Amino acid sequence: MSLEELKAISPVFEDDVYEAISMETCVNKRLTVGAPGKEAMEQVIAAEKKYLEEEWKPLETSIQ
Repeated sequence: MSLEELKAISPVFEDDVYEAISMETCVNKRLTVGAPGKEAMEQVIAAEKKYLEEEWKPLETSIQ
């Protein structure tokens, strides 16, 4: 939608609305665990690394 069309809905819309509704912003603002946002994915990766370090290391030791 154009800014003019958005302002017809509500006069509070300004040029920054496009940044707020961009795909990148929408994805990165999804912060729940497992969501596709960068911060959420970094948390999942850190948790999985910790799990692998704690749970798989004893298995490696017992195999050798």
